[in-house]
Amino acid sequence: MVNVDISNVWAAVSLPELLGREKEVFDAHQKLVNHQPGGPDFLGWLSRPDSIQARLIHGIRRASDQILADSEVLVVCGACCTAAAAKAAIEAYHGCARNLLHTPQIFFVGGSLSSRQWLELSQLLEDRSYSLLLVSPTGSDLGTNVTARGLRWLMERKYGATAKNRIFVATPVGTPLHRCGQEEGYELFPMPRELGGTASIFTAGALLPMAAAGIDPLAVLDGAVETAVKLSASVVDDAQGAAIALPMPAVRAERDREDAPTVTVDLPRNASVLVEIPVANAGTST
Repeated sequence: MVNVDISNVWAAVSLPELLGREKEVFDAHQKLVNHQPGGPDFLGWLSRPDSIQARLIHGIRRASDQILADSEVLVVCGACCTAAAAKAAIEAYHGCARNLLHTPQIFFVGGSLSSRQWLELSQLLEDRSYSLLLVSPTGSDLGTNVTARGLRWLMERKYGATAKNRIFVATPVGTPLHRCGQEEGYELFPMPRELGGTASIFTAGALLPMAAAGIDPLAVLDGAVETAVKLSASVVDDAQGAAIALPMPAVRAERDREDAPTVTVDLPRNASVLVEIPVANAGTST
């Protein structure tokens, strides 16, 4: 829950004017989180936690276990928000000096065409076992593709035909990088195609390097769906006893109560109301 201090606005707006806009703001928020027709684009990130399927989490864990077992270094090749988000999360969790203290070391490359950086990376990997994660929302980024081509050549020279078992690809289905991964036999992790979804940290492109760094992807998702919603008195009154659809991203349905996400609804004093909580992956027995 984000708390906003509005104590300094009273010189420009009166309380009645502010309250008069309350329902309008609530309706706009509901339109955003429910992706109603006519709403704005770039909202893919709003629904990312709930839209991730269990088999994707299983695949990420399996891949991270393999990286931990046979690699001293994981190279993440991608000049995109997803790779930047993973780097920021790892540094926030472990600190900026993680690579000096833990293995596998995780290096983020692909954002530069510098020949000096390429030589430094080549020398770093020469005597070490490593795996490669290619991350691209479009599958056609110049810096990423140039660096990836060089890294794939190094890996094929070092590991031969087994190099493909050390290369992972996170990109939307149908991109040039996805087609290349299919042809070469790399393990593929699809990324969302909707606007804004590929830039979310809740994609395989970010969750896989985080998992390799010891950050459990399921724990990340669980933390993202702990939700609090506040309903104002005017919204409750306007409902007139009807159920109110909570303006929030959908949460995942769980079989175990202890694993289920928590939704807190803050109501006006002495008020009671029916609410509808958006639920993803719900079956007939949910």
